[in-house]
Amino acid sequence: MLRAMSGQSLLTAFLAALPARMAVRPSAELEVQLETIFADARHVYPSLRCAPADYAAHLASVLVQAKSKGAEDTSDDDPASPLTRLATRDLYLACAAARGDDDAVRILDEQCIAPLRATLRRGDTSEDVVGDALQTLRMLLLVGTEDAPPRLLAYAGRGDLKSWVRVAATRVLINSKRGARHESLDDDLRLSEHSEVEDVEVSRLKQAYKLEFHECFREALATLSARARNLLRQHYIDGLTMEQVGALYRVHRITVHRWIDSAREDLALATRERMAKRLRLEGPEVESILRLIHSQMGNSLRAFMDHAQEQA
Repeated sequence: MLRAMSGQSLLTAFLAALPARMAVRPSAELEVQLETIFADARHVYPSLRCAPADYAAHLASVLVQAKSKGAEDTSDDDPASPLTRLATRDLYLACAAARGDDDAVRILDEQCIAPLRATLRRGDTSEDVVGDALQTLRMLLLVGTEDAPPRLLAYAGRGDLKSWVRVAATRVLINSKRGARHESLDDDLRLSEHSEVEDVEVSRLKQAYKLEFHECFREALATLSARARNLLRQHYIDGLTMEQVGALYRVHRITVHRWIDSAREDLALATRERMAKRLRLEGPEVESILRLIHSQMGNSLRAFMDHAQEQA
């Protein structure tokens, strides 16, 4: 039954994710190997929702990374042979968590991240510093940055996931200690250099396009889904924390963080698009409008949603 349901999709996705230079011929043996790996991972983590094709493609990407770094011996001319030496269960958990599966995120936090609090508290490291480092770690692993995908996708499965996360946490903590004062000073300098100019520009935009902004913001807000509007209201109007919102939806706080960030970005881009079209603006003025939108996000949401409640 398992083979009928997932074997072909596993093999197809695995082969499709390999570059031409690592071409592997389809075979019944490889198909069975992928089925066995997937079935074993599902047995260990039955609650995770990670599509067979996604997992197979992730395994292929791990092999590609290993090949590019020369980390695996492929002298037997079989690019798929390293699969037998990988921590495929941990790779399944990492794959699901990086793709936002709530159960995977919870398991990762409980098994790999939360236990590190006591380890990182050694020496003179304060609880606050450790807490900040772990939160930064969660964001890097599960959300990524503007320039990089979730760091979990870089886990290569050559050791257990707990050890890999522990090393990552240690690096985050060391970097936070080394750079905290320097980065704080740099941030202050950047703010002092640019805030006055940006404040003048934002103030000019507020006065010049006040009516247009309100109208475009209202229209953009109406385009959001009901859940997105509720999330923004709960965060900006009701003042709920990520944990409190997560409890309402029964999801992890990092999932809530992604939802709210996505809703904010959708709202900002929809507002900018309407203002640029209505006012026939382009280039630097459009980017200035985007800064205006972000700077006024909280106040505008409170104003529009309070007004909507009064009208209800």
